Amino acid sequence: MNRFRPPRAAWITVVVLGASAACSKPSRDRTSVPDNLAVFLPADATAVFSVDLARLRQTQAWAPLSRLAGDAVAAHLGRTGIRLDDLDLVVAAGAGPSLLFAASGRFAPAAIETALEREKASRDIFHGAQLWTMGENALAAVDGNRIVAGPAASVRQSLENTRSGGLPPALTAAAAAIPAGMPVWGAVSAGFRVSFPDRTNWRNLNRILGALQSGGIWADFDNGVEVQLRGECATAEGAAKLHRQLMGLSAVARLAAPERSDLWQAVDQIGVEQAGRLLTVQLSLPPQAFDLGVPGGGRP
Repeated sequence: MNRFRPPRAAWITVVVLGASAACSKPSRDRTSVPDNLAVFLPADATAVFSVDLARLRQTQAWAPLSRLAGDAVAAHLGRTGIRLDDLDLVVAAGAGPSLLFAASGRFAPAAIETALEREKASRDIFHGAQLWTMGENALAAVDGNRIVAGPAASVRQSLENTRSGGLPPALTAAAAAIPAGMPVWGAVSAGFRVSFPDRTNWRNLNRILGALQSGGIWADFDNGVEVQLRGECATAEGAAKLHRQLMGLSAVARLAAPERSDLWQAVDQIGVEQAGRLLTVQLSLPPQAFDLGVPGGGRP
């Protein structure tokens, strides 16, 4: 078993593996997408991500997260007539690079229509849902509690195929390996890729994804910050190679941070472990981490 505790590669590693690993903690309950949203998800998806906003609002993480991204998210949602407080659960799935979003909450179609009229969106009724199309993108209000958004063709297909929609078995199994009740989680199966500009270091993410057969990530904020990622490679040799790559990323990340800074100390809490074909990344921070403007990175 190889073990390495990088002191700085933390958030790079978390983001990098965020699209890739599968944590598993024994539990009778299984992580899955609720049926009322799962019916809209593509049957050929190789990745699924879920954010339970209703639960996040009850944790210590909500205030700092809102400070960090609340205004930007609210401004983006405002163009659609949807408020951040309207959303309870958001799920995204697809084969990459484009994802289809399905969300539950409390939505006012009239407010959505007013906002999207300003965006010059065209309105239609499609399979019983109100559908607004803006160029290549679309948003559908299925009812007062569910919306679907994403590439226009994908949204239309999801509304047409509610009887045959739902995640494929491989992705369902990857999600089921994640402990139940996590407010933030994601799972991938073989074949998932992300599109990045050619001249960026983020291209390394696809090398990592390509080495994985399945994986998942989860984050819990009930007592500080707990993030786990676990990926399964096709071979032990592949897992060992990926382990070395993550060690390298960790070293680079540590060098990029001011020594003994909040971020430096946060990265130092990351553990990377390889056992056979399995690779696990774990980050644990105390509740005091919420005093920081960015997890591990400087006070507001």
